[in-house]
Amino acid sequence: MKSDNFAKAKQVNDLVYDVLQGTQHLRSMAEKHLPRFEREDYADYRKRLNRATLTPILQETVSTVVGRIFSNDIQIDSALPLDSVNELNDSFSVVLRDVVTDAVKFGCSYVFVNYVDGLPQFEHIPYASVKKIEEDGLRLKSIAYTKGGKDIEIGRGYVSIDKVSLPIIMHGKVIDFCPVVPFNINAITPSVGSSPYAELAALCIKLWQADSAQDNIVSYLRQPLLLASGISANDGVEVSAGNLLIVPKDADVRYVEHSGNAVAVGFDHIDRIKQDCLLAGAAISSLSKISMTDEQAEEEKTKTTARVLSWCEKIEDCAANALQIAADYVGLKDGGSVSLRENVLNEKSKVSLDDVVNLVQNGILSADEARNHLASLKLI
Repeated sequence: MKSDNFAKAKQVNDLVYDVLQGTQHLRSMAEKHLPRFEREDYADYRKRLNRATLTPILQETVSTVVGRIFSNDIQIDSALPLDSVNELNDSFSVVLRDVVTDAVKFGCSYVFVNYVDGLPQFEHIPYASVKKIEEDGLRLKSIAYTKGGKDIEIGRGYVSIDKVSLPIIMHGKVIDFCPVVPFNINAITPSVGSSPYAELAALCIKLWQADSAQDNIVSYLRQPLLLASGISANDGVEVSAGNLLIVPKDADVRYVEHSGNAVAVGFDHIDRIKQDCLLAGAAISSLSKISMTDEQAEEEKTKTTARVLSWCEKIEDCAANALQIAADYVGLKDGGSVSLRENVLNEKSKVSLDDVVNLVQNGILSADEARNHLASLKLI
């Protein structure tokens, strides 16, 4: 049956998608994400909309996390031919990076493991291209997506392109499973995930709106207000730069300046949203420097490391599943494995002894992995 879970996940992930597309995309969506003020003239609203700028917190967070995972070449232990695995002649490592980037954004991405001209192929199916997921219990039954203007569906033993179905053969027989592997790091079901950054995306929209309102206030308040009393509408007073202003004897003309309280309140509100972004997983050092003590920043870094390591473990399992399907195609007993966690553990800003202890206690690292890492730090 069609997965209602996918429809629910899509509602969440659509907001993430909008934020990831950036400023111009949000401007094109107008009032969906930047409502008009009450009684705001439409022309004024369009000017405000065209000044609005998205702070790229979510984009930078995704880039930082993926950069940590792929800070060095990933370790692949496999006898499979993995130098050219798709129609673009990408290596398996390149495909895996694209898949991981997509999964970090949307919680789940997909790989179609195919067999073409005697060689295994790995095709990345981006989340944004997926139109339908069908599940049978805990197993993926079929997936429908678009590619190059074509409607494609992959199910148990078949590939359908624009409703023309072709069998998927392994060792002379049609396979009895769907050869698509979900790379799921934030699972709703084994085949459906939602973005781990849904709350962060919502906060980015909140910040987009708050920044726009603040810009509107500052733009108004930076204009000096000239207050004139004791002058009638018939006095014909003209005001321009560089000219002497002549007024009646008892008239009073002076500038009125705003107290600035509204501006201060607005900036405080924006700072609170940025603090909330950190709690929602934003991985941007400039935010932590503004909003956190060194101790708090270190604690958040440890939490982020634990989260990324848990994702790496799931991705490693998914990659092993994909490699095993490819091995079955070519008659190999073992497809091999992929190691991602070492990159996170051994990055330049190395994980400390206390971090390793916490990761073991929370079940993120095994005792052997912890021992190997501590040995690399020459702590044991």
